[in-house]
Amino acid sequence: SKLKNHFKRITLVSLKNKERVTIDFGLNFEGENKKNNQPLLAIIEVKKDKNNLYSEIFSIMKQIGIRPNNFSKYAIGSVLTNSDLKYNRFKERIIQLNKINKHGNIWDRAI
Repeated sequence: SKLKNHFKRITLVSLKNKERVTIDFGLNFEGENKKNNQPLLAIIEVKKDKNNLYSEIFSIMKQIGIRPNNFSKYAIGSVLTNSDLKYNRFKERIIQLNKINKHGNIWDRAI
């Protein structure tokens, strides 16, 4: 099945720490028969030099209660737009997304 996803992206680069942060938000998924929007979800990805153990963005995120976790836009988008797929592996993530959409508070419900 086909999946299209659309989102906005902000990229931040630190030359000092050799670190790059991308923030994807306003996610919209479109399958063959179904659409799903995640307007309150933001996915933050940090890429840094392997020799640098310290990450300023990780430190900031930890201070405000955001915990790192694995997340695949493709896998979640597929499950949200294709009712034929088994979603048991993603059930916890779907519950978290529903909480974010219901309450609008992402700070204590990091994915």
